[in-house]
Amino acid sequence: MSATQSPGSIRRRRGALRRWGPSLVGLAAFTAMAVLYLGSRSVYRTVLSWWGMEPFAYPFVDTESVLLGFDCWRQGIDVWTPSACMRGGYYTYSPFLLHLSTLPLDIGDRVPLGILVALAFLLSLTALPPAATHGELAVRILAVLSSACAFALERANLDVVIFLLTVAGVCLALRRDGWRHLGYAVFVLAALMKFYPAVLLLLAVRERPRITLTMVMVAVVTVVGLLAPLTGGARVTPVGSPYNDMFGAMNLPFGLFVVPILPPGDSWDGLRAPLPAPAIALLAALVVTAILIAWRNLRRDSAALALLDPGRVAFLVAGAVVICGCFFAAQNVAYRAIFLLMVLPGLFALTGGPSRAYVGLIAAILFLMWAELFRRLVVGALPIQFEVGFWWFREAVWWWTISRLLGLLGAFFLTSETIAGLRRLVSRPA
Repeated sequence: MSATQSPGSIRRRRGALRRWGPSLVGLAAFTAMAVLYLGSRSVYRTVLSWWGMEPFAYPFVDTESVLLGFDCWRQGIDVWTPSACMRGGYYTYSPFLLHLSTLPLDIGDRVPLGILVALAFLLSLTALPPAATHGELAVRILAVLSSACAFALERANLDVVIFLLTVAGVCLALRRDGWRHLGYAVFVLAALMKFYPAVLLLLAVRERPRITLTMVMVAVVTVVGLLAPLTGGARVTPVGSPYNDMFGAMNLPFGLFVVPILPPGDSWDGLRAPLPAPAIALLAALVVTAILIAWRNLRRDSAALALLDPGRVAFLVAGAVVICGCFFAAQNVAYRAIFLLMVLPGLFALTGGPSRAYVGLIAAILFLMWAELFRRLVVGALPIQFEVGFWWFREAVWWWTISRLLGLLGAFFLTSETIAGLRRLVSRPA
């Protein structure tokens, strides 16, 4: 047997394929779409439409929005108020980002920055634990090619940058030396840029209680100290049609009780008004149900997590806490589902344990990442009853998925080093 055909060489090739496969397929798809855009923009937009998004005239528009804010801020314009400089709109990102306006970047850098962000995202997937089987590899490739990922990269949205920071932070936090503390600093940086990554500090409960408390206090002081003097962040929470490409806990209450009573022609800003009593009751019932589902699975989730290696646990928790935090905090555009990519390696490892109850959760995640393609196949092509039925089904899958992820997060928290240390402290004889 030649050296290239030795069992060790075969294993190495398979290992490289399972680690690099999703990135390489994603890079091939990105390259194909770039060639298509340069060759036939009408076909390019048609493909994007079928893929599950409403194409703009050109790609990377979200990167352009950030750069436009920089340009106007440098001119001394109030970017929080609609203006001609802001093309009739206003700045919808964290005020902390405006500190980056000192960099030599302007709106003309949209394309190189967009390409850089997309390529970095695809390459960052190699930092996730590699697929253990060909079946897992196939599912993770499908997830990378999903509507959610395509949407995020076509817009070059800031959430992609947050994804990159999250991957970097988790990799650092997994180290066993002092450098792991830098991982939590990366989470704080991400929180300054987009607020919601602050929930990633849940990973700090992997540390001893004193270290956890210190890091959380430093993070709070840093975020409050840097953001408090700045203004305008109150308008960054998105609202939009609960029937389209948004997900979140508010979708069902909005769709059933708020949207039907909005005045004709009213903008979606009407969703910012206080909820009516029936919507509040529905939301409370859904939250209680989610907690009960999580509680019911807590023991099984705790036993399953104990079987995983630290890397898969850390990425699973990072992805789950971001998705759950965003789900309950506000409505989210569909591309934020890219964080579910981090959950898949851990879930696949759990399916090899004493229970296969996590296979359904993997299927649900794959459906949610492709949901916009399915929705576009239904909307306009089938009777309204099917559209309504799909909406109900999608929202039910979201709530069930969040409930199961909450159970895994609860198991991680209750079995963490911080909680174990606090229990030892409480049980110590006086």
